[in-house]
Amino acid sequence: GCIDPLFRVFVARVILDVVSFFDAVFLDVIFFDVVHFDVVHFDVVFCDPCIGGSTVAADLARPGAGLRAFFLADYAVNPLGTRSDDEVRAALNRWLDIAAHRSRHMIVACNTASVRLEDSRDVRRRAVELDVQLHSMVDLLDLLLARRSAELSGRRVCVMGTEYTVGRSLYRNRLLGAGASE
Repeated sequence: GCIDPLFRVFVARVILDVVSFFDAVFLDVIFFDVVHFDVVHFDVVFCDPCIGGSTVAADLARPGAGLRAFFLADYAVNPLGTRSDDEVRAALNRWLDIAAHRSRHMIVACNTASVRLEDSRDVRRRAVELDVQLHSMVDLLDLLLARRSAELSGRRVCVMGTEYTVGRSLYRNRLLGAGASE
């Protein structure tokens, strides 16, 4: 597919154009070797295997929002839906290492990684050891459903994702449990 020709890393309230996608092999190499930040602590770190979640991070870090957000697009593991459990676990641990030095809050902004995180107790334990509060898309869905499940009552909801994400039925079961219909 066609990808925006520039990676965008959102830091504080500034968008830095880092490098052309086609010149990049691994974002972690770009991150450590090219990008130097004035701000070393952020309110939240978003981690995703692509730039899909970058618009959310950009919106939260917009001028006047008062939130300092860091977005990491880790193309080294994209697409994550085709990776093994060990590869996903390694990516989650790498993201934790990056987040631990920048924030106490990390959002796994990838549904596949979030679903696999449900079975990765070792990653959750490590986050506690690193004093990083780990928030997955599953966690955020649970929060949303707790607050707004009445709006789903009897309604059909489409779940789109990788074959792995949809095949696990985790989202489906949670949505049905909150009152959505088949």
